[in-house]
Amino acid sequence: MLLPEIGNYLVAQGVAVAGSTAKWSLGLGYEPATPDGVITIVETGGFPQQELSTQPLERPTFQVRVRGPINLAGSSAYMQARKKLNDVMTTLETVMNKTIGNPAWRYVHIRRQGEPLSLGFDNTNRPSVAVNFSAIRSRTS
Repeated sequence: MLLPEIGNYLVAQGVAVAGSTAKWSLGLGYEPATPDGVITIVETGGFPQQELSTQPLERPTFQVRVRGPINLAGSSAYMQARKKLNDVMTTLETVMNKTIGNPAWRYVHIRRQGEPLSLGFDNTNRPSVAVNFSAIRSRTS
């Protein structure tokens, strides 16, 4: 499944932390209320499969949202969230011909679809930023 594959990859690369109380923890399919610093991955559909002679290529899309700490007067909460999103982008955009997941998928690549977007601040004054990705993958067996 796409969400745990991408989430586990970010954890393995040290960008996110498994667990619900750690800073920069993961939300897969939903954004938890706590902790403040969270990385959320949601599916956004995708494109039709490409049929090849060996195996079809799947083309899923997903969004990564990063919510930062509470923005206090003079704090850099937005920049903390934006820096973490940059870490996510750098990590995912280096995926080329990598096997990820169990059962395994061969990710041909993961590409960013445009620039990051500010989602504003939530009702507790925490900033959120997001970026969309597309991937091309095939089963390894």
